[in-house]
Amino acid sequence: MGPDLSVIYENPRFDANTPTLWPVIDRAFRFGAVLGLEWGSLTLVEEAPQYLKVATIVIAVVILAVLESWPWLRMRDKRLFPVLMATLIVGYAGVFGYAFITKPTKPHAVASVATSHVPSAPARTPISEAKAAPFISPIHEKSQKWDFVMGIRAWMRKNGSSADYCQVNIVYNSLVRFAEVSATDFKEILTVVGWRYDESPLTDGVRAELNVEPDITVRTIYSTSGPSRDCAEALVLQLKNVGKRRDGSAISAPERRLAEAEASDYLKRCGPGCVEVRFGDESK
Repeated sequence: MGPDLSVIYENPRFDANTPTLWPVIDRAFRFGAVLGLEWGSLTLVEEAPQYLKVATIVIAVVILAVLESWPWLRMRDKRLFPVLMATLIVGYAGVFGYAFITKPTKPHAVASVATSHVPSAPARTPISEAKAAPFISPIHEKSQKWDFVMGIRAWMRKNGSSADYCQVNIVYNSLVRFAEVSATDFKEILTVVGWRYDESPLTDGVRAELNVEPDITVRTIYSTSGPSRDCAEALVLQLKNVGKRRDGSAISAPERRLAEAEASDYLKRCGPGCVEVRFGDESK
């Protein structure tokens, strides 16, 4: 029996009767379809991590290569092409789905949360007064909330920390409008960031009067290090960068490290990563 003859590779899609430009048009359609899907998906996940974007591009390139090589793959083994295509499509869907689910919230999400919780303004407010005096809360504007959220998320990415790394106790004087409204805005920010928080409104008149402090303070126990101090420093930085008084000046937002005897029961009981943020009276 003579030696086996080599199999001549031919492209079964085209023959002598195929119009000259049809192979070019066919490939252009294929490239355009895959690259169009790639462009469309990346616009939906534009805030996704860089490695996820690279992964979708690599998979799209491999899909193009497999599409162009299907006659060869089928000649080698008829199962190669469907298996490779199914694997790549599932992989693409998985990468894109993960990027889409974990992408940061857009500014309109912050705005929708804000508008659903902020107390309504008085029914009649003179236009001149509204233009002259911005809102009493130093972190009320939508752009401020978005900058605050993005600043905290950038800090979390840099430090490799998850949303449950920090926990905040919000203490505010409910008899002071600056404190009450600022605390409401702050809770909306933490909700979008994903940090856990508790709140301790001071409702008793005498107790509230004794706890009125200017602006906003961030408190930890002096001997505490690690997560609590990291979280406090991150909050102080964003409050100073983002918060503005009605005259346009920045708020002080100092970090106060207390002796354990001076600290609240919450800070004494709470574990690593716990911070107390107090909202007092508006600085004059």
